[in-house]
Amino acid sequence: YGGLYRDASLIVKDRLHITDANYAGIAGGGGVFVTYPKATKEEAVIEIKTNVANDYKKSKKITVVNELWDGNKLISAIHSSTNKIETSNSETITTQISVNNPKLWSPKSPTLYNLKTKVLVGTTVIDEEENRIGIRRFEIKKEGFFINGEKMFLRGVNRHQEYPYIGYALSNEAQYRDAVKIKEAGFDYVRLSHYPHSPAFMDACDELGIVVLDAILGWQYYIKDYAFQQQIFQTGRELIRRDRN
Repeated sequence: YGGLYRDASLIVKDRLHITDANYAGIAGGGGVFVTYPKATKEEAVIEIKTNVANDYKKSKKITVVNELWDGNKLISAIHSSTNKIETSNSETITTQISVNNPKLWSPKSPTLYNLKTKVLVGTTVIDEEENRIGIRRFEIKKEGFFINGEKMFLRGVNRHQEYPYIGYALSNEAQYRDAVKIKEAGFDYVRLSHYPHSPAFMDACDELGIVVLDAILGWQYYIKDYAFQQQIFQTGRELIRRDRN
């Protein structure tokens, strides 16, 4: 299949901006990167790394604000210290939000929060990004698979996104329908096929409580050519950076 078969957007930003994770190409960083050092019923810690680039011809002093929202309710707002970014440079600002008695994400209870990340110069918001997140920790131990400290038994299925007559060009609603069918069939885990599936399908899994395994691209074409191997590794990086949050 070829061509544009999903939504495409042109994003115009200020010269001072939150970077795109893939364009920045920073190992374990770039853009907004959310992790969970702690996730228990009593307390959760959300760590947010925000990479901000300055393409102006002079340095800029910025503050990063992270707001955690539960629907229309503001749970917490954390301000970073003021950071100076030199011209033609980028900096990663790390902040943490602690949440008492959090609503944890799991297949049984797929609670989602909205994380709003803002870059300020003084009191003026220069750039803003929103990520919908589920607070959770996955662990694989010799005893089994755990989500938020609870041992889980996952029932899984594989999924392809192609359909007769339309190929890969499913609407966002059709992507959601597939996730609903998987959940209603009794599955709480889906192993995806070896290409980037639609972000709309990922969003549906977040909402419905389906654990997702993203598969690397094109494993069946792996050959000994060094340049081709590096391309496969790069597509893997890009897949992770797109879907990690």
